[in-house]
Amino acid sequence: MTLREWIQEFLTDLKASGRPENTQKNYALFMNYFAEWCEKNSVDFLAANGKQFRRYRNHLVTDRELSPNTVNMCLYTLKTFYDFLVDDGEIAGNPVVTKRLTVTVENRLPDFLTEDELDTIFNSESYKNLPENVKLAMKTMLASGLRIGEVSNLVPQDVITQDGVVFLHVRAGHSKRKKERYVPVLDKEVAKELINFKGEFGKTSRNKDKLFGMGASRLADYFWKVKQETDVDFRSYRFRHTVGTRLANKGVRLDVIQEILGHANISTTRRYSATLPEAFFQIAKAVNQGGDLFGLRLSFAR
Repeated sequence: MTLREWIQEFLTDLKASGRPENTQKNYALFMNYFAEWCEKNSVDFLAANGKQFRRYRNHLVTDRELSPNTVNMCLYTLKTFYDFLVDDGEIAGNPVVTKRLTVTVENRLPDFLTEDELDTIFNSESYKNLPENVKLAMKTMLASGLRIGEVSNLVPQDVITQDGVVFLHVRAGHSKRKKERYVPVLDKEVAKELINFKGEFGKTSRNKDKLFGMGASRLADYFWKVKQETDVDFRSYRFRHTVGTRLANKGVRLDVIQEILGHANISTTRRYSATLPEAFFQIAKAVNQGGDLFGLRLSFAR
């Protein structure tokens, strides 16, 4: 089979294994980069070696001008593709050694949304005119820290009430860690909306139907629409960073934040502790304005 035929087999296998829709979309894009490069440079993908993979890595950096994170994601996708070829018996071993190819990534602080940005978004006509299910999906992300693929894959039975607390059940196949977890909804108004929405949804749909009625790519389109009309960098991952930052600012233990956000490594979670100066700024601002120190607007309710 040709490279593109193998790529299609690989993507079909990803879908069958239950990978999130957004992951499938990214893998398809990254593998297309590799296919185009091989075709342009007459590279036999079955005989490619370390030297050629380094050239491909350099092509991603210099020609496509991708960020270090995106380059590394491309390389990880490529390694996964070659693992698939090994499993299928097409090649004897995986020639992609990501440890040698990985691009150094700066340890940046989490890019959370500020209060002013949130005000701009939620008070905009662009947001207010969104369908109700889309707005609730967005508010759910801000109240839980779920990834866009995780929230889009929720079904009605994943909204659970226990001792007055609403939890969201993230299934193993819908999480990057491939591990199920239960995430509390951290805003009581959003929790109420979810319970009511689940009840109304259940009257016309089945438990296996998606709660918000859309996949990750469609939900991402709505983020892009609001971003274009508000001029705020409104992307789904910034909701996760906002949740992690707020929890760290409130003194929640890092291992608890790690479990809520579904981080595989606590070093990822530890970055949120470096955003504490934002909490200090909020306190200083309240004091300077003569406000109540304990009346800071730190809740998730908008």
